[in-house]
Amino acid sequence: MLVNYNAYLSEDDINADEERFFGRVRYQGTKVSLSLAEVFRRESSPTDAVFTTRVSRFLSNTTPIIIVKASEVFAIEFQSDLQLVNYLRQAYQTADNFNSRSILTLAYTTNVNSIDLLLQGGYWAVTYQDSFAPPDANGFIGRLGARGEITPHPSRDRPCGNQQREVG
Repeated sequence: MLVNYNAYLSEDDINADEERFFGRVRYQGTKVSLSLAEVFRRESSPTDAVFTTRVSRFLSNTTPIIIVKASEVFAIEFQSDLQLVNYLRQAYQTADNFNSRSILTLAYTTNVNSIDLLLQGGYWAVTYQDSFAPPDANGFIGRLGARGEITPHPSRDRPCGNQQREVG
């Protein structure tokens, strides 16, 4: 288990202060790996094009990961990124939203430098909590890719693919 907390305060402008919390719980087995990470942030963000107006907001990012090794060369991975955004001023609460992105990965490990070939599929959504907010958006994800140590030193992750979007 890993836990970290940071608080940053600006004495000149109280709207520019922020707090962050990071926590992770992980289990690493021979066939199954589980991870749950959480980042809580209270931060101040610009709301206009010239960065003069700042609004405090609360963000929660939750990332669960499940990896199952089906054999020596084949694995099934599930990862989801869940984000809750709540503005702390009444005038901006119409922009409060919940974002999600979930991906299922089929990974095949090759004999060449243990590079994994990836087939990924998933779904993403942005859901606003207020009826006066912008329209919700969602779509599907489909990608092919490779990851691993392509050369002896740098490690690369090269996904490519298509995303479909729907608004409304």
